[in-house]
Amino acid sequence: MLLIPDCAAPERDSGLANLEPLCRANRDCPSDAECVRSRCVSRQTESVPLLVEVIAPAGTPGLAGVAIAQEVQFASREFDIHLGYSSAAVVHLKSEPVVDDACLARLSSQEQSEEDPVPPSARVTFFPRKRQLSLTDAARVVTTTTPSLDDVSLSITLVPGKYDLYVEPLEHDGECLRPPELFLDQEVTASDVSLSIQLGAPQRYDARVRFPASEGSLEGWRLDLVDPDSGLALSSGAVLSDPREAEGTLEYDASVVFVPVHSGTPRTEMVRLTPPEGVTAPTLLVARGVTELFQSDPAIVDQLTSLPKTVTLSGRVVLKGTLDGVEAGLTFVLESLSGLAEGTSVSFSREVRTGTDGTFEASLLPGTYRVVTQPASDQLAQSEEKFSVSGGTPSQAGRTIEIAERRSIQGRLFDFRGNPVAKAQVDLVPVPTFHRGGLALSASAVRFVPSGLAGETESDGRFRLLADPGRFDIVARNVTKDADFSWAFRLGVTVGDGDVVLGDLTERPPLLVHGSVSAEQTGPLPSALIRAYAYVKAGEVSTPDAAEYVLLVGETRANADGDYQLLLPADLAATDD
Repeated sequence: MLLIPDCAAPERDSGLANLEPLCRANRDCPSDAECVRSRCVSRQTESVPLLVEVIAPAGTPGLAGVAIAQEVQFASREFDIHLGYSSAAVVHLKSEPVVDDACLARLSSQEQSEEDPVPPSARVTFFPRKRQLSLTDAARVVTTTTPSLDDVSLSITLVPGKYDLYVEPLEHDGECLRPPELFLDQEVTASDVSLSIQLGAPQRYDARVRFPASEGSLEGWRLDLVDPDSGLALSSGAVLSDPREAEGTLEYDASVVFVPVHSGTPRTEMVRLTPPEGVTAPTLLVARGVTELFQSDPAIVDQLTSLPKTVTLSGRVVLKGTLDGVEAGLTFVLESLSGLAEGTSVSFSREVRTGTDGTFEASLLPGTYRVVTQPASDQLAQSEEKFSVSGGTPSQAGRTIEIAERRSIQGRLFDFRGNPVAKAQVDLVPVPTFHRGGLALSASAVRFVPSGLAGETESDGRFRLLADPGRFDIVARNVTKDADFSWAFRLGVTVGDGDVVLGDLTERPPLLVHGSVSAEQTGPLPSALIRAYAYVKAGEVSTPDAAEYVLLVGETRANADGDYQLLLPADLAATDD
């Protein structure tokens, strides 16, 4: 090892060489620690498995802004982080010709001017298949303008792995519409790769939308096909207009082109009917197969038999236990609507703001709602509740929503010497809730996420946070570099109706890791941002396979030579001992 206690050997500078030493010998440290690199650190030299994320700085050839995450178990204090090869991918798009039957002309509003033609273009979005638990895996997007969509090449840098590719023609190809296409499970290997993507031949979907004439009109509604798992559009769109009336029924003919999802297993598209902007009505979603049950041509879309009458709901948001009005934003999310045919679902939501006196008015549909209330004041708690809106009367008044004050979370932070830690940042991290199955089509997928106000420790180490009801991880970190303690944690803190007293949080001597950070194709990564995440399950540190989410437990930045120094908690599960 290059590290010798009592700081007797020269080592690579990680950017901390000019700081005031916090120890000079082992005798300056507690019995379970030793003096290394002028810091009292744990005698422990091996970490639990962590997820380490490295973000290359701007200007790094081929890697600028790319976040690369990999599982790491630090086996010693000296540990070089080496990133594997990032793929320089060249994507070749080739398209099959559009057959005459599937050639839908551009809408007149989309016609190009002969004097100033708009060249066709395409956008390709790469969605990572492997999600790093609660980390946000950003999609990578590349756009190109090309003389023709028949043969397109795009270049992009990617982390090796599997991706879903979403190809969107942004301008039209010749005289025919081309739909978006979704390709699942595309492999990008750890090398410079060439991906050949064959765009499929568009198919035509002809639909006849039937709606009782006595119920009004669907003029201006839009029909398209979407993928039920991702919510991505799979077709061109058609606006309903010029209906025929037959035996009391309005019939709208609509045609779109689509390409089925490129997947190893069959997937069923959903037919989506979306109301025009400003119309208070639900978006209808029905399985395409349901519209073709009787092998009719065109397919029959008749699941929407009426438009629910709009209900004007008025009420007031008040402070709990008082009549004092509270200014707030309200989100109404429709959970259920009666009278739907089998295989059919709807989505509908509305957002409104109260006046300064807390009064609100919302145009809604009859049904059951989840209502999320977000007060303008950060001293008040968000709330979520359910209530029903009946269809009996067009105006309903007198609804009251009570808002409580946020609850406090109090504690004190000490370092391992027993000294109170001042000016440490203390954050509230909501414990993630989980939604399975891709991007939801329904507005019911809007989830309530508790939040709170972060704080800073005072001179005596005390801190006070404010939080909504919910579960949080409490994360305390020193924002000054001349500190020899790592971040402190308390996992799975539940905030209910009362205030929470955490007691004392005392950090043990931290685990020290240092080394270099580099990438296969660029060598050292100066100024790279390095983040370490712990795997967590049910309020305890867990293994990668069993974890429910990951929590940020340490962060540093490499110096100008690509060397880093990282302090980590010695025991994430018991930071309050």
